[in-house]
Amino acid sequence: MRNQPTLTFLTTLLLAPLAAFAQAATPHVNLIADPGFEEQPVAGRSGWVGTQNAGQAVFERSAERPHSGQRAARMVCRNGDSYARWVYRTPDLFASVKRGDRVKLSFWYRAPAALGDALVMISQNEKPGYVQYPLKQLKATGDAWVRYESVFTVTVNPTGGGEVQLRGTTDRTGDQVVFFDDVSLEVAGHEEPQRDGVVLGNAALGLTGVYHPEGSVSFDGKPVQEWEFMATGTGVTGLDEATNRPCGTPV
Repeated sequence: MRNQPTLTFLTTLLLAPLAAFAQAATPHVNLIADPGFEEQPVAGRSGWVGTQNAGQAVFERSAERPHSGQRAARMVCRNGDSYARWVYRTPDLFASVKRGDRVKLSFWYRAPAALGDALVMISQNEKPGYVQYPLKQLKATGDAWVRYESVFTVTVNPTGGGEVQLRGTTDRTGDQVVFFDDVSLEVAGHEEPQRDGVVLGNAALGLTGVYHPEGSVSFDGKPVQEWEFMATGTGVTGLDEATNRPCGTPV
């Protein structure tokens, strides 16, 4: 029993650094510089702008019951105002984002009708030069502020630029007034992306398979036990695991 205080002291010394480490989580950084629509637009500077594909929706920074701060984004939509949206766009919005990052978009909104949604677009080198991530739809909230949150995984190699769209209407249109406030875009985690498989064989002859990074091989979408390139260059052969016959052989 005389050793119990010593044991307790040593246990405390060992666990204290672990507890400190667990608490030292890096805070998530909001990539949106003007999350509350407090800044007035300045010519030549990126930020929030209102636009639509068709119609004459009205956009303004309004002091009418913001969720926080002095203002919120207000959008007046009419029937026929398609894809009326507030857009936040900067050339370096995704400069710190990598392929495999899990990105979370959140904001507060109030809308009398479920006509809108949200969308994130990230620039990339591959054609068409960007990729779009359509996110979940808005709900009808009446006059109450409701929090929106959606998470997606980046599947491309970002080149820096991109935009966030808060859409009051889509191809679904109607008369309503929508408010947005306190927008946050942050990296919430990371998933190491899977490497692409290597295509084997001769595509011109229809004799192709895929060598997967984990070491397996498939032919025509089916796993195979063996895989060899023919010396004649006519293609490849393999044995189907189910039938033990060459791939493509009728059963």
